[in-house]
Amino acid sequence: MAQPITAVLTGRFFVTGFLPVFLVAGYVWLLISAGAASGRPDFTAAWHHASSLTIAQIMLALVGVILVAVLLTPLQAGTMRLLQGQLPKPLVEAGRAWQRHLRTRQQAALGRLLAASDDPDHASVQRAGRLSARLLRRYPAEPRELGPTALGNTLAAMEDSAGSQYGYDAVVAWPRLYPVLDPATRAIVDDRRTALDACARLCTAFAVAALVSLGLLADDGPWLTLVLVPSGLAWLSYASAIRSAEAYALAVEVAFDLNRFALYEALHLPLPENAAAERELNRRLCLQWRQGVPADFTYRPPGSP
Repeated sequence: MAQPITAVLTGRFFVTGFLPVFLVAGYVWLLISAGAASGRPDFTAAWHHASSLTIAQIMLALVGVILVAVLLTPLQAGTMRLLQGQLPKPLVEAGRAWQRHLRTRQQAALGRLLAASDDPDHASVQRAGRLSARLLRRYPAEPRELGPTALGNTLAAMEDSAGSQYGYDAVVAWPRLYPVLDPATRAIVDDRRTALDACARLCTAFAVAALVSLGLLADDGPWLTLVLVPSGLAWLSYASAIRSAEAYALAVEVAFDLNRFALYEALHLPLPENAAAERELNRRLCLQWRQGVPADFTYRPPGSP
């Protein structure tokens, strides 16, 4: 059923599609209206130009922004892959070296904190616990899986940890678990995923705005410093994307904790008798889902206790 335009512009599409395009278009329009393309910008002229716009022109511009946002929606996955580290090989190698340096430095700091205190209640031990948790959240378990970006490593760490204590491979299990999530858990997961995607799109949008403004202001002397505005916002959006990825990872981990029994019910499998049996069952399930290796299961008939 079709939704009214007000519903579209207040949901996920607004924060992940419309808003990034609107901000970039508005910023570029402001520079062009101020005459940045032909000389030093005059923002008074931009203000006069904006105040002379008619309602029809404003509505036409909004429709154009919505259209561009809709057309760019399929590129969301590509945006995430880019920010996760699908870059040219030289950039990938440089990024991995930097991420390896950061992790090594944090591991060394953790070692120093642990060696400096024998008292479990000491503040340094508490800081060590927070730093250890951050290492687990920010980096994958296997050093060879280290990626070139902080965002990619945070999401890779989630794939390593989510459901692992129950024997799940999160990459293959999550598409099966998500449809059986209870409404409260799904709302939290969706909300945090939307926040992650919004920050990623804003980061990309501000980066594009920075490049466009660099071209428009290249010959305008001190006005070139305006490039720092979208550049700073792009950096802030990326930092927020990392924090959002951590929150999303926690929501996914909780989803495995609370809804894995619903997945057994949906698959008509009996509940495992203990934790060891559960890990073995999930290992066999993931092997079948990932590689097509058939396994013999004893199914529970629908409606049986």
